[in-house]
Amino acid sequence: MHHEVYYTAPSLRQPRFKAFLDECKFKLVHDVFWGLGAIKADYKDCWILAWTDGTQTMENYAKMEPFQRINHFPGMGEICKKDSLSNNMKRMKKLLPRSYSFYPLTFCLPDEAVALTRYCEHRQSEVFIIKPDRNCQGIGIDIVKGLPNIKKYRNVVCQKYICKPLLMNRFKFDLRLYVLITSISPLKIYIYKEGLVRLATVAYKKPNAKNLHKKKMHLTNYAINKHTDDQNSEEPSDCCCKKSLYDLDKLLISSGISTSKLWSSIDGIIVKTIFSALPVLEHLFSTAFPISRPISPCFELLGFDILLNNCGEPYLLEVNRSPSLGGSLPFDKELKQNLIRNVLNMVLLTPKQIHFLKQEQHLKSHCRLLNPNVTSSLTSRERIFAEIQEQKEIRMQGNFRMLYPVEDDRYNEIRRMSFSLDSKNVDDSKTNSTAKDSPKKKIFYL
Repeated sequence: MHHEVYYTAPSLRQPRFKAFLDECKFKLVHDVFWGLGAIKADYKDCWILAWTDGTQTMENYAKMEPFQRINHFPGMGEICKKDSLSNNMKRMKKLLPRSYSFYPLTFCLPDEAVALTRYCEHRQSEVFIIKPDRNCQGIGIDIVKGLPNIKKYRNVVCQKYICKPLLMNRFKFDLRLYVLITSISPLKIYIYKEGLVRLATVAYKKPNAKNLHKKKMHLTNYAINKHTDDQNSEEPSDCCCKKSLYDLDKLLISSGISTSKLWSSIDGIIVKTIFSALPVLEHLFSTAFPISRPISPCFELLGFDILLNNCGEPYLLEVNRSPSLGGSLPFDKELKQNLIRNVLNMVLLTPKQIHFLKQEQHLKSHCRLLNPNVTSSLTSRERIFAEIQEQKEIRMQGNFRMLYPVEDDRYNEIRRMSFSLDSKNVDDSKTNSTAKDSPKKKIFYL
């Protein structure tokens, strides 16, 4: 994959449409919406598209009209909550160890304290990274060495630290990649061709007792590294903790690492990660939306964080349900503006499409009054509509590249195994998981 040329998503000004953005804190998102012709809508209004930072309750999803779309799927915490991601990865790793070797060894505490103790019996010098279950932006993260220093932590994930990362000019870095899911059933996944290289701001040294506390050496979170110490001579000369994927390509080439092989591996990591939670995601989606719809009422923009070791092998660190969409640097701001615009070009419905969906809703409601046992499957008109929308989505994908579905059978075994694992375990406790993820204060009322 090459990144020399930046793609600028066309600013296709849409006919005026109502958008609910009250629960989105990113000014950049608001600016792109208004630039595309959005009209500010209250939660009581009949909005067309909603973009929120938080998740929704199952009740809110169930109240959505057929022409409304929102930027979160029910149950995405299955891969975005650190403990849930770890549990899903471990289940898949037991069946397909080679396919899921991209996820570092992780223990959820206190539930897996015994397993951690057993692992550390003959590994007293093992280094771990401690992450609170619910925090983000590097808050509460610690680097620790040895079991005695871990025992004080509660409600955290304890992950084996990758001590030999690939470095960029002596500094540790990771990748923030943007992944768009436009449908769960059938599954449709895209990756954005531009992303961020996020750098630490203190030159990297292998963890030891003297540097474990230096978060700006070991962590790449922008929230931690944006405030640098002027007197620190080990900081990058340009004091920049964000770079483009073009800089990554230059590093890979100079290091003799195959870019095509790396991106193929990253593609696989993304698809396999989503597969690990697919049975639950499909179950929750069908629970929230029991009546078939010609288009998915939900879409999701995720932030995947990937770390490369010194051999250029990628590892999944975590998945972010609401990745930061603030622009701190000119290229960063431009990237995210184009990203948001590209997403909207793909998911936003035209007035004709909205009119069609309203008309079909009226006809179906009338049919159900006459015959309560009428099928909830798609009509022939809706199937044609769905095919046209799918073609439009592909036509408007711009700087996104489709990861799934694929033309070959490379993921067939993984998909089959994911359902053999979880189909027996999807129950009402999972149905309620979305409500548990939501804050006590409702995001909004549909």
